[in-house]
Amino acid sequence: MKSSRILGASIGKCIHVAGILNFLRLAESLGYETEFMGPAIPVKRFVSRIYEVKPDLAAVSYRLTPEAAQELFRELEQELKKQGIRGIKLIFGGTPPVAKIARATNLFEAVFSGE
Repeated sequence: MKSSRILGASIGKCIHVAGILNFLRLAESLGYETEFMGPAIPVKRFVSRIYEVKPDLAAVSYRLTPEAAQELFRELEQELKKQGIRGIKLIFGGTPPVAKIARATNLFEAVFSGE
């Protein structure tokens, strides 16, 4: 049986990785195959990797400003459409103000903020 695959990255200029790494470690302990792309990954590169590996779940982390996050989420939505990616399950983790923006986009199946 093929294990489910999770792709994760901190996007934009965000270099904070502790939360997403903890999430991916937990997922691995439950039998998921995980790949962490790293910090400060451009949205276009993240979406290209989604297209290449076709993960069951893509995990996005961002902990900087809500205003910048809003633009990144818009770019994420546009890149997914541009590359013809539909039905990908996206989840998000970040600060409470950024999580509020993430929820409003309706891009993410689940949003986590540590609250």
